This record gives sequence, structure tokens and C-alpha cells, in this order.
Amino acid sequence: MNNNFFEALKRNPIIASVRTEEEVDRAIKSKAEAVFIIHIDMNHLIEQVRKIKKAGKLVFIHVDLIPGFSSSPLALEYIYKLTKPDGILTTKKSIINKAKSLNLISILRVFVIDSPTISSCSKLIKEVKPDVVEILPGIAPKAIRKIKEKVNIPIISGGLIEYKEEVIDCIKSGAIAVSSSSDKLIKKNKVRY
Repeated sequence: MNNNFFEALKRNPIIASVRTEEEVDRAIKSKAEAVFIIHIDMNHLIEQVRKIKKAGKLVFIHVDLIPGFSSSPLALEYIYKLTKPDGILTTKKSIINKAKSLNLISILRVFVIDSPTISSCSKLIKEVKPDVVEILPGIAPKAIRKIKEKVNIPIISGGLIEYKEEVIDCIKSGAIAVSSSSDKLIKKNKVRY
């Protein structure tokens, strides 16, 4: 696995999460060292990945959310050949397995809404063994702590994170980083905690 990712997150635990070309431009100008592409159509994906990489940032593609593509292992292989990202985000076991075979950093996104999902997510994480888990919504430090107790996999927190205090709460609860599309948060300097 790429240790550059974890080193980048130690320097700045805020990951820019982008959905549009304008947000990509904002992320490139920010202090964030990693960028999650959450929703950019295939016509623009190649160019946006190139721009992010040229800016010296790590780039991850949420392959489940690329319009016009199915989130299948074959589609991932095609996206990989076209863009050469540093890693991927997905909610699917088959995509994590394919990412591993391509030597991409694999980030499994899980949505925690209640106590039973903590148990089912923990079981899935142990079975799939992604490189990193992203827990959503990110404003749930209790969920971060409970899953961290059950699995030995780095955790990123994402979703609804807008303020420095929320970043600090997530980090203190066991997350190694947060992903956010909040313009105010991404523009600010590195978060110290």
C-alpha cells in the first residue's frame, strides 16, 4: 500500500471531496494533499484526475458514482487504465478486491445509522479487508469509536463535516482524516489538534 497517503494525512487530515470542476480547482489551490472525486462524469474525469495529479495531490475516485459507468470490476479496470488514480472509494466488496489486484489504495465507504449497522459494517470490514474505511456521516464520533474498537483498519470520517471542531472530534475518536466538501474548511490552513 502507498505510505505516501498516510504521510499526507499526518501532515493535513482534511481530504478535499469534490463533485464539480470548480470544486477540483478549489481543491488544487487548497492545502489538502488528497482529493476524493465523488461525482464527475467520465467525459471530464480524465482531465480532472490529470489536473489534481499535476498539482502534486493524491487522487481517489468513488467508482460507484461515475455517471455512465457501472461499478463493476471491469469498469474499475478501465477507469484505472485511463486515469491511474492513487486509489478508489466504493461500497462494494468486488470493487475492493479488484482495487487490491491493481495495487490501488482501497477505501470502503460505510454508512452508520444505528447500532445494528455498526455490527454489520464491522463484519463487512473484517471480511473485505480494505486498506481504509470511510465512515459516514462524519459527525458521528461515537460510531467511529465503536468501529475502531472492532477493526484494525484506518478510518476516515466523511459527510456533513463543516467545522474545525468536528474535524478534531473525529480525529480524537480514532479517525486518521476527514473528507469534506465544505469550502470554508478546505480553504483554511491545516487543522491542529
